[in-house]
Amino acid sequence: MDKAHGDRLRVSAHVESAYDFDVAVAARADLIAHMPGFMFDMDRVKAKGARIYRIAEDSARRAARQGTVVITTVGTQQLRDATPEVRAQVIEFLRWNFDVLKRHGVKIAIGSDQYRGSSVPEALTIAQAGLMTNAELLQSLSVTTPAAIFPQRAPFGLAEGAPANFIAVDRNPLEDLESITRVSLGVKGGRELQFAR
Repeated sequence: MDKAHGDRLRVSAHVESAYDFDVAVAARADLIAHMPGFMFDMDRVKAKGARIYRIAEDSARRAARQGTVVITTVGTQQLRDATPEVRAQVIEFLRWNFDVLKRHGVKIAIGSDQYRGSSVPEALTIAQAGLMTNAELLQSLSVTTPAAIFPQRAPFGLAEGAPANFIAVDRNPLEDLESITRVSLGVKGGRELQFAR
């Protein structure tokens, strides 16, 4: 990690459990790929309890101090295919993780493992599970996530000096997040984008 940081490279750590998260934070990872519990093992939960996936307060606090960004990737096929009882248990420890990160000011980027798609389905899954508000998701999609991907291109969103990149949708996404799936206008660098209809 020190060598990478010495060469001005960012480091991303892949995690699955709360222990993995602790190790990544202690190693000063810049990005943590995946929310602990995204790839859950209910046999381990039965044997050891949900704490194996619950991020510790101290780790969240340290991640915030270091500026570590956590990438979600919770909208997995595994979660969609889970029974209602299992899904409810998983949402419970995911809710803990989202809440502890938000409480300590850790930046949350919206990302998925769907390489041929966008992060919109991930955002909708998070919204439907009540893990983030629509306002938090829009902030993450439009500012936190692009800043994590392209830190040298800041500022983003509506900040002064940010490029004229935006989309227009048919409803207020603060009230109806699914409206982000119905883009009526896209502008990048001040130029209108042409969408296939």
